[in-house]
Amino acid sequence: MNKNSILILILLAFLGGSQLAHATILNYSIKGTGSGLLADTAFTNAAFTIKLQGDTSLFRGLDINPLISSQITIAGLGMTTIIDETRLGINGNAIFFSLGAGNGNLDLFDFFLAAPVDLTHSFGPVVGRNVFGLYQFVNVDSSLGPLTFSSSSDVIFQASAVPEPAAVWLLCAGFAGLLGFRRYFHTGA
Repeated sequence: MNKNSILILILLAFLGGSQLAHATILNYSIKGTGSGLLADTAFTNAAFTIKLQGDTSLFRGLDINPLISSQITIAGLGMTTIIDETRLGINGNAIFFSLGAGNGNLDLFDFFLAAPVDLTHSFGPVVGRNVFGLYQFVNVDSSLGPLTFSSSSDVIFQASAVPEPAAVWLLCAGFAGLLGFRRYFHTGA
């Protein structure tokens, strides 16, 4: 392979890596205690964690953004995954977590904030009370059976960015480019 071909490959690696690095994976975490029903098993004042994952390249704006995954862990019952499409968005000063359009756009929770936030960046923790106030988190299809939350308390919402593998690819491409230029200039161009 000649030196010009190597330079072209290095340039393509830089360009390709920079295009991949635009997306950011965000983890959203909702923790608290709640009561309800999972399949045929009732839970009362049980600790729960809802883990939502979103990809900013899929986000269409502040109002409705599709999520990659939605998992809920309830103390004593285990972890379950919501089967239906889920979304996260902002309406005024409220963050909402909802089922997709095929399921009636039901809000599973509304989390009211003092000021708007940007869902594409890390923020929080933010504390809320009774975030299931709309009582629409009823018989939601999950991998362990229908899930219903009837109440919640001590709820904390937080968003954190996760380094994307594409960012690592971009860093590696940069190092490869530096090594390629070093080798190119040391071999007597």
